[in-house]
Amino acid sequence: MMIDLPPLLRHPGAVLTAAIVLGAVSFWGASRYLEERAASVERNALAAYDPQPVIVARSDLAAGTRLGRDELAIRRVPARFVTKSAVAPAELSRIEGRQLLYAVGAGEPLSMALLAEDSTTLFSASIPAGFRALTFPVDEVSSFSGLLAPGDLIDLLYSAEATPGGERATSVQPLLQAVRVRATGRTTHRLPVRGAGDIAAAPDREFVTITLDLSPEDAQRVVLAQRLGELTAVLRNPGDSLPHATAPLDGRSLFPRAELQSHRLALRPPGRKVEIILGGRGRFIEEPEAP
Repeated sequence: MMIDLPPLLRHPGAVLTAAIVLGAVSFWGASRYLEERAASVERNALAAYDPQPVIVARSDLAAGTRLGRDELAIRRVPARFVTKSAVAPAELSRIEGRQLLYAVGAGEPLSMALLAEDSTTLFSASIPAGFRALTFPVDEVSSFSGLLAPGDLIDLLYSAEATPGGERATSVQPLLQAVRVRATGRTTHRLPVRGAGDIAAAPDREFVTITLDLSPEDAQRVVLAQRLGELTAVLRNPGDSLPHATAPLDGRSLFPRAELQSHRLALRPPGRKVEIILGGRGRFIEEPEAP
């Protein structure tokens, strides 16, 4: 039995053209199916992992690092790895400028537990490079009755007893000048209050130690001076940071010679009085001071 083909298919190239068209349609259909299938698998995977954008360390960060945009990056992390304290991108402004309490590896999500509070900072990180923070005890005089505050400038006077030529004498000389106070007790920053006349003043706080910014060499000098004698702090104007040449002072140079003699006479206890009897009359005269 003969089947008559349509006139269009009787052409020699018609069958080949039809095959190509059918193949292209099949390929397109298969491609669409595979694309939809891949998209479905991806959607299922995303739904399973639920990645959340969080802020991570861009590189390895050491403890004490102050955070800025250059140290941070945003990554998508599966929800099961995101802690409640993780930092979201919307919270970036909250952590800028704050410091790390612990080291963080590159790509590790940041959390609030790793950061110092807004009002605190690592004390060691606040020390300028090349300096050392040295704490030593002070009394009521050296603390200026609690009015000394972080940021003030002080001079340190060293006093000690010596026996030059067998004569016991106390001398005072400047040890360090224009030293910046890093902390008073546990206070590391000024807490301004308003005093009389709306004048800014530091609050009266009790403390028994002060911490100073010193070079390593000056820190050694202060420690040695504490062992050998006594240190007294002298407050100076914050705008007066220039050193002043001051010679050591002892009891002999405390007053000029003439003033010293009168000062000694004023302080000398009364001498012994001796009774002299002449012609039956007696009178008392003061025994002259031994040379």
